[in-house]
Amino acid sequence: MLRSIAFTRSPSLQRFQRLSTTLRSVENAESIPKFTYATQAEQRPVAFWLLGMSGLIFGMVSVGGITRLTRSGLSMTDWKLQGSLPPLNTEQWIVEFERYKKFPEY
Repeated sequence: MLRSIAFTRSPSLQRFQRLSTTLRSVENAESIPKFTYATQAEQRPVAFWLLGMSGLIFGMVSVGGITRLTRSGLSMTDWKLQGSLPPLNTEQWIVEFERYKKFPEY
């Protein structure tokens, strides 16, 4: 007896009862909104966007793979998360080049 009382008071059953009451109260099936599909003209920009994004992702993965395979991206002497300015004068270039000489890629 306690189980049936607890089940009749559950929120999911109450929602179902409200929904079934609402559906029964609809007199005319025409008043229910129908799902409409997007027209071909509306789908075209989405298709172009999806193709463009897919192309960009493919390009990024390809360039990253080529960089990794040719070991081109390993000559960074200092990784700074916020970025940095390149050496601005000859003395700074010499210091940076000396630091680069310590790496095996040199």
